Order: sequence, then structure tokens, then C-alpha cells
Amino acid sequence: MSTHKRLDPILAILCILLAACSLPFLDGTSTPLDETQPVMITPESSPVNPTVEIAVPPTPYIALSTPIAGLEQPLTLTSLKMFDTLKGWAAAIGDIDNTPHLLKTSDGGKTWQERTPAGMAAEDGFGESSIIFTSLDLNTVWATLSSSSPAPKTTPLTTWRTLDGGATWSSSDPLPVTDLSVEFFMPDYFGFSDINNGWLLIHNGAGMNHDYVSIFLTADGGGSWRRVVDPYMDNLSMSCSKTGLVFFTYSQGWITFDCHGVKPGLDFYMTSDAGSTWQPVPLPSPGYQPDYWSDMQNACGIDAIVYTRSPMLTISVTCQSAGRSDPERWLYTTPDNGLTWSWENTPGGYGDTFLLDPQQGWFLGHIKQQENDASSLYVTANGGASWTPVKNVNWHGLPQFVDAKNGWVLASAGPEKAFVRTTDGGKTWSEVKAVLEP
Repeated sequence: MSTHKRLDPILAILCILLAACSLPFLDGTSTPLDETQPVMITPESSPVNPTVEIAVPPTPYIALSTPIAGLEQPLTLTSLKMFDTLKGWAAAIGDIDNTPHLLKTSDGGKTWQERTPAGMAAEDGFGESSIIFTSLDLNTVWATLSSSSPAPKTTPLTTWRTLDGGATWSSSDPLPVTDLSVEFFMPDYFGFSDINNGWLLIHNGAGMNHDYVSIFLTADGGGSWRRVVDPYMDNLSMSCSKTGLVFFTYSQGWITFDCHGVKPGLDFYMTSDAGSTWQPVPLPSPGYQPDYWSDMQNACGIDAIVYTRSPMLTISVTCQSAGRSDPERWLYTTPDNGLTWSWENTPGGYGDTFLLDPQQGWFLGHIKQQENDASSLYVTANGGASWTPVKNVNWHGLPQFVDAKNGWVLASAGPEKAFVRTTDGGKTWSEVKAVLEP
């Protein structure tokens, strides 16, 4: 599973850089994006041949010593993965030391214990970075550093793995990027389908509605990584924001796009050959008209991958149509690796959806765009066929539940952030003051 990071800081930065986050073609003043235009600026004096990969045997894993010791302090959590009502992992920024931390809790998030790899903390630029992580279970976790703002990568990027809940860590070989000339290096979508097979998407540049990315795969648990996509390979479109990536196996993967209304259509691709080639995935019309996706009056995009349990995949699709004051939103689900699709409406055009399983889920958001962060929480027990309102709140965020009653949100309201929890399915919420224990 990949990390849950919606209203992600990386995507927020990219949206500013993409220069076309509005809907220009709806007013008839602009034309769809010309895919024949040059899509990457790189020094002419340093051409690269991205198709050449040099196989290097992976470095043997080396168990590291105890993770770094933490200063007792309050925390601002940046990502979260809970496994039950008490135990989970989080990435955070310390409120006192202002540095990133990878943490583990055994009391529902009240207190956190330091699990940052000592080797990661010694990397250049650690204090100016954020930590992203992914996990298979409470003991098996991978982590890496991501720049807090767009900047060139000056040191090798490695990933870290623990098999014992963070007591010891091992590092990967550096990612193969020495021949890759890019604007910046921001790891984002990171996940593993099993103990061996994983993926990592890295943003490399942005501008003129392009999101230049590279994608890396591993088949040895993160010991070594192979680059299968980059801005020069011409095997995946660099246009539009990349909003999600998942692989069911080493060979079969899916990637989602949001073009922010710059061009018609819905960009969604899959690979069956480990990223060497990507094919478009056609989705059926939501029922209004046969050509709904290609109609120039409908600005559509896929804003998130919501649920993945091979062969089942659920994505969130949002469309803003000319003449409507608010967007429409659907959950599209395939139970058979993309052979067939069904869809259900969600209660609002703005917000976040979390599915605990194919039937149980929550939506936190609103119908109309608002500036005061007010949202409504809805719950479904039938895969989105119907939604029941639960609670109105004055904040927003991605809900995360471990059962029908217990859930958490990394909540935001303007510049303010809070960690909140419910034990009754969302009817009431209380703030949790997360603290790092030494």
C-alpha cells in the first residue's frame, strides 16, 4: 500500500508551478494542449540516453544501530498509517527542532517513539527535508527523504527498510539517476505490493501544465531500484499532474492524471510490462452522454487512487462542467483488473474519500467550493451506492479508519493544523496532542 497524502504539499507546490490550474477552454479563449510542443528544457551540452540501464548487483543489506534519539516535544504530523486502535506509524515535523521524524505509536497517537533511521538522519539536507513512508504491516516499513521545496538533488537518494518495527534499518543502493538531468527531485508516490515488489514516483520538473516525473521499481524489497520512466524516455506522457501510482505486481501498474481542465478527456494509463509501455484505460461515461469525457464543456480529472486490493481498484473522478456552479464526483471501481467498471456518486465535489474495504467508506468534504474549510462527514456501507451524513465540522482532511468506529484526520483549517480522533464513527471528534517521547 502506498502512503495516504491528500492535499499533499508536493502537489500543492506543483499546482502553483503548472501554470494552468484553471479551466481556460471553458470560456472558449484557449485551445487544448498541443502535445507536439517541446516538453523539457535541459542543457544541450549534456544529452542523455535514458534507455541504457547498467545492471549493478545490489549492495547487501546492513543492519543499523538504534534509531536517533528524539527530544521530547510536540509534533505536527504530516502523514499517518494506523493499523488498529492503538498502533501505527507517522511522519512528522518537530515543533521545537523543526526537523523531520519517523515515529511509531502504541496508544492511539497520544505519544510517539522515535524510529527515524540513524543513517537517514545523517544524510545531507535531512533538516530541510520531509520523510515519506509506506508499510505492509506494523513491522515492515520503507522510508525515504523528499525535498520540502523544489530543488536539485545534490546527493544520492536511498530508501530505507525495517523488518522489526524500526529497531534496525537497512539502506538501498543509490537510485540510478546519475545520467538524469532534471530541475528538481521530489519523491512522492511510494508503495509496495508485497515484501519484494515496490514503486517510487519522483517529480522532476513542472511548467506549462507539465509534471515531469521518473518512476522506479524494485523486485528485491528495496535493495536496488530500476528506472522505468523518466522525462526523456517518451513512454509516458509528461503532461498534467500525476495524482496516483500503484502496482498490483511488478509488471502490472496504474497511473492517474489530472489536467486541470487544460484539455478534454480523462488521462488514465496502465502498464503490463513493468513500466516499459503504458496504454490508456477507457472508462465508461457516467451516464449523461456517451462522449462525456471528450466533451470540451467538461473538465475532468482523476484526483486520487482510493482503494487497491488486487484485482480491485477504486479511483476518484471529478468533473467541472460549463454551466454548473459546483463539480461532480464519482468513485469508479473495477473488480477484475480493469476489464469492467462501475461507478457511484460521492456527496460533494470537494473533499477526500477513504475506503476501509469495498463496502465501508467515508467522505469528508463539501458540495461548493468554500474558503472557511467547513466540511461534512458522510459514511457509506454499500460501496458508495448511498451516503449518510454524520457530522459537520469546521476543518478538512483525509479521514482514516481502522474499523467502523475508530478514525483519525490530519485536519487543516486555513494555516491551522490539528490531529483529531473519533471513537464513534465520526459523530464526535477530539483533538489529540501528539508528543514525541525521548
